[in-house]
Amino acid sequence: MNILVKIGAIAAILLASFSTQAGSKSEKIYQRFAGSEGVTTLGFSHSAIEPIEFFLDRETRKVIYRMERIRFMLYQEEKGRFRSEQVFDRITGDLKGGRYFEIDPDEIDSSSDPFDFDEDEVKMIGHGKRQKMDEVHFVINDRDYCILVSFYGDISVEDLKECARFGKSAHRTFQ
Repeated sequence: MNILVKIGAIAAILLASFSTQAGSKSEKIYQRFAGSEGVTTLGFSHSAIEPIEFFLDRETRKVIYRMERIRFMLYQEEKGRFRSEQVFDRITGDLKGGRYFEIDPDEIDSSSDPFDFDEDEVKMIGHGKRQKMDEVHFVINDRDYCILVSFYGDISVEDLKECARFGKSAHRTFQ
């Protein structure tokens, strides 16, 4: 009988951990908007990124290897019922509290050539701790569009800095 109690406790812990992940705020956002007018969603696992890995530098590749999956949502105002600002505000509002925190763009990009965006149009939101996040979200409001890009896996703010450095150098190379 004692063994059955232990197995039950282990099963309960495993189920709780699965339901916590499935019930994260970001997952609920994707579920809420899925199938809505003006919304396109896309998700893929790490293996879908493998064909383009040779374009990445070594540090960026290390970050990508630790990601389990990526989700993307595009809201087009002209095809939907809401203004893109309303969708942006709803998403950023839903990603507040608990273990979610906003990442200051200056924390990611301290170069003399800063990212060119208005903080009211782009939000970076992490889940967990700065040294070890399990989710990071980029919410972008650009005219008639609202975009949510979510990365899931083991990532840190320092990893984001590395990816930003690579992105800037790649951008300069291809200009």
